[in-house]
Parts: sequence; structure tokens; C-alpha cells
Amino acid sequence: MNARIAKILFTYAALMLLTGLFSVFYNPDHVIGWNEHGKTGLIACGAGAVLAAVFGFCSKKGMNWAIWAGLVLSFLFIAQCGLSSFKTGRAMSEGDAKLWFKLAINVVAFLLSVRTFVSLGLIARQPAQS
Repeated sequence: MNARIAKILFTYAALMLLTGLFSVFYNPDHVIGWNEHGKTGLIACGAGAVLAAVFGFCSKKGMNWAIWAGLVLSFLFIAQCGLSSFKTGRAMSEGDAKLWFKLAINVVAFLLSVRTFVSLGLIARQPAQS
């Protein structure tokens, strides 16, 4: 079971890192290059990816607490990205159309976190194997 948890966490780490890289290397002006406003996306997603990879490594080594750490990490990203998506969507509805890219990045990170939270939660609910 620890290999399943590690696989979920490593996948989460890789996809969060890709999301962070995409946020910093793609401009909302449809140009591939440095996005000055995407640094926070890279920092947040990169830090989450590093933590998820560490938790995945710990899970692979047999440390049972790693699933709970992964659940907490994914829940924190759900809360942060959900709130940020809501605020960005509200700003877009008020006429700031340049925020579409920030909204897309937040929604992707939110959906990745929900997927990870549900996957780990279903594993955590299973009875312990002897």
C-alpha cells in the first residue's frame, strides 16, 4: 500500500511542478517566455511539489505518517487555490480580462489537489492490513 501512496504523491509532485513552471514561462499575452507575475505560482507549486516528493519518499520507505502529511498538504492547496480562484474569478467578472491565465493555473492546481486528497483519503479509510 505504501507504494500506491508514494506513486500518488510523486505524481502530485510532478504535476504541481509542471503547473508552477507553466505559470512562470507563459505570458498571458500568448508568448512563451518569462512571466514576471508568475513567480509566486512557481514558488508555491514548487514548494508543494518538493514536500509531496519528500512525503512520497518517506511513504516508500515505510513511514505511515506520510499519507496524513500528504492529506494535509493537498487540503491546504485546496483551500489556498480555491480561495484564489474565487477572488480571481470575481475580479475577471468585474472586467479585468487579463487574469484568465492566473485563474486557469489556480483551477488546475485546485483540481490536482482535489484528486490527490480524494485518492489519499480513500486509501486512508481502508482498514489496516496485518
